[in-house]
Amino acid sequence: MKKQRLISADQAESLLEVSRTTLWRLRRSGALPFYKVGGKVRYATEDLQGWVQGQRGVMGVAESAVDYKLTRPAAAREHAWIGALEEQDWSFHDEATSSLTHGIHPYPAKFPPQIPARLIEILTRPGDVVLDPFCGSGTTLVEALRLNRPTIGTDVNPVAVLVTEAKTARLDRAAERALGELANAIESDVARERGEPLLFSEAASACHRVRPPSIPNLDRWFGPVAIDELGLLLGRIDGLRSELGRKVARLALSAILVTVSNQDSETRYTARPKPLAVGDVLMSFLRKLREVHSALIAFREASAPREARVLLADARDLPEHLGSVDAVVTSPPYANAFDYHLYHRHRMYWLGYDPGELRRREIGSHLNYQRRGDGMATYRSDMRRCLESIAKILRPDGPCAVVVGDSVFFGKVVDNAGLIVNEASEIGFRCLTVVARRIHPVKRSMIRPARRARVEKIVLLVRR
Repeated sequence: MKKQRLISADQAESLLEVSRTTLWRLRRSGALPFYKVGGKVRYATEDLQGWVQGQRGVMGVAESAVDYKLTRPAAAREHAWIGALEEQDWSFHDEATSSLTHGIHPYPAKFPPQIPARLIEILTRPGDVVLDPFCGSGTTLVEALRLNRPTIGTDVNPVAVLVTEAKTARLDRAAERALGELANAIESDVARERGEPLLFSEAASACHRVRPPSIPNLDRWFGPVAIDELGLLLGRIDGLRSELGRKVARLALSAILVTVSNQDSETRYTARPKPLAVGDVLMSFLRKLREVHSALIAFREASAPREARVLLADARDLPEHLGSVDAVVTSPPYANAFDYHLYHRHRMYWLGYDPGELRRREIGSHLNYQRRGDGMATYRSDMRRCLESIAKILRPDGPCAVVVGDSVFFGKVVDNAGLIVNEASEIGFRCLTVVARRIHPVKRSMIRPARRARVEKIVLLVRR
């Protein structure tokens, strides 16, 4: 047998350009050759290069990874999941969180994409269907597609559904053409509104302005320039002939809406006048539209042509037509930590949605729980119903990873992870492990009662 040069795990990671978790998982599944030298795992450069080229027939010398792959029971697989989760550093404080389409739309309380990415790598294989029943801004779905997994996302918030649909879209020629035509028309509108000469685009025909929605205290939240130009943008978007193009353009409009309103910020629901000159809203939209277009092209090139299904649905009552899924990776709302209906209120009005409906259905709402005074009992009931709904479509022995932080009610910290484990154990799940990750100080909840929560926990359940 030809003697080969053996290298360490760190060197193998660099050679294959994969993470430690991926390397470990590939080895345990039998997909990568390895050797035991002095009790330590080593990899041979020639074998690794052969694996990269698709030659995966080499066996490990000290233990039969192929036999392990063929005969390992569910308990061994679960032990591997536990080991991978408990060995991983889940902080990711210094890693970029706005790659691909992750940063094209603001969305409060997002978890960093590295978390669902690592969970998907550990718990699933390419081709497995991954569900996120609280998809929010679509972080899990974007990472699932990047990792070659078909994926499903649901949310009760229509803004979340729009954002996720657009962020996971694969632009076709019709959509690209429609977005290009829209950009040219907006350039023309800016010149017309400002009384400037049109330099690079042909003059677009006049467009009807959509009337402003019936927002309570409209003039307090939006200045006259914003009202006028948002109506013009909606008119342009409604006229696009591509349905996908309209979704992407509506995402771009949604992304700038708080910025051009008098709402103080994405996380502060107070009015503060913002002086806007004629054309400012149009130019803000144009810049965002081009940013989104470029990000979607990069996403198309970096992700597998897999399916992403996104539905407006309540996680407490997931539709049966979703079919069976192989894994769940999600981060549900924390009890008493945020009010999505409030901070997305103006987006919902301008996009034609009903914020009152979201307020009635939202899980974890700080305002709702404080008004009723029975927040934790309600949250416990809601999470139990969600887990029951998930259990109906998750395959037997399928993993369900839930990322959740603690809550604070009337000065007392509530362990939401423990609550979920207790409810799950009563309805057909087993808890394999709970691991903690420290929340970055600047990424805690904006709601004062929940700011003291400094740790999130990753709960790994399996369906019995």
